[in-house]
Amino acid sequence: HGDIRVQNLLFYKNKFNGIIDFDKIKYTNLIYDLADLIFYWSYFPKQNEDNVEIIINAYESVRKLTSNEKKYLFNVMILNALIVALEDLKKLEKVKSKKLPKILETIEKLENLF
Repeated sequence: HGDIRVQNLLFYKNKFNGIIDFDKIKYTNLIYDLADLIFYWSYFPKQNEDNVEIIINAYESVRKLTSNEKKYLFNVMILNALIVALEDLKKLEKVKSKKLPKILETIEKLENLF
């Protein structure tokens, strides 16, 4: 998440109740968040293919994916990766991009799973 702070935490009767964060809110397809989670979880070197299945199974324990969502999940991950890469490229004028090679490496790693 990257910015868990008191402004993003919900409390009810002095007990932690949830996290909110709307600074990058957008209206998208329901599987966008799942694809985003899988992509960023896979971004880290110690994560493997088993974790992707675990994430999908956990998601489907709450809400089953439709056949189209399963079919296009990888494409949505690629879309997310491209959005991140474009945001990173916008910053190139100021700093050298370090994220782009890692994004491409993550896409290759995930491509074999779908």
